[in-house]
This record gives sequence, C-alpha cells and structure tokens, in this order.
Amino acid sequence: MAFNPSARAEEIIGLFQNALIYTVVLRNIDGLVADKDNSIVLIIMSTAIGAAGVYLLQCTVQIEAIAVRDVSHFAPLLDLADFVLQVSGNILVQLTSSLAATLAIAVFSSAKTLLWGFCGAFASLTLLWLLRETVTAVAVTRVDNHQTGR
Repeated sequence: MAFNPSARAEEIIGLFQNALIYTVVLRNIDGLVADKDNSIVLIIMSTAIGAAGVYLLQCTVQIEAIAVRDVSHFAPLLDLADFVLQVSGNILVQLTSSLAATLAIAVFSSAKTLLWGFCGAFASLTLLWLLRETVTAVAVTRVDNHQTGR
C-alpha cells in the first residue's frame, strides 16, 4: 500500500474536526440542560430541526456550486459557505445526539422498573430512525429535483 500524503492529511483534518466538535458540544451540554428538565425535549427538537435546515441549505449551496463552478467568481464563496454549513450541521447533529443521550440516561436512571428503561431506549432508537429516514428522504428529493431541473 503506497503512502498517500493528501489522503492522510484529509484523515487528520477530519479527525481533528470531529474531536473539536465533540469536545465543544460535550463541554457545553451540562450548562445547556441545567435546570431545564422539563424542556430538554424541546431543545432536542429545536436542534434536530436546525440540523435538518442546515442540511437542506447545504444541499442547495452544493447544487449551486456545481452549477456555477466554471463561470462564476463566487465559487470560492460557495465553497466557504458549504464548509461553514457542514461544520454547523455537524455541531447541531452532535448537540442533538448528546442531548438525546442525556435524556435517555435520565430516563434510565430514574426508571422505576425495567419496562420504563426499555421505553427510554425505544424512544431513543425511534428518534434515531426518524432522523435517518428524514435525511434520506430529503437527500433523495434533492437529487431528484436537481436531475429533473425543478
């Protein structure tokens, strides 16, 4: 296997980016949910909706960047917007995931019976499934619309 410096550099940058986002979210999650036991579900929903919105906006920017790549002086700005949206989306996804885990842990630790613990796990898995289905449906719709010119 030949050494590929470019691929290795991309791997290191991706690792650094993921670690940075994870650490920032982890350090701020406790302050975000402190004294907000009754509204944590609203915070989770808000961050999930925000992540979906950023994803849709990023799809739009990427489609526009491809369309004007060779004819526009704005291509570098679109690349910058794509990067900022990608990082913002990653932060919101990490935040949503950490909040959902915090909620699931709270449900498990306060569960009076094992059944309540399973209900918390089921609710967490349902949220994950809904996120996956939503992102997949949006991606397919975007690709279809782009291919048909809508």
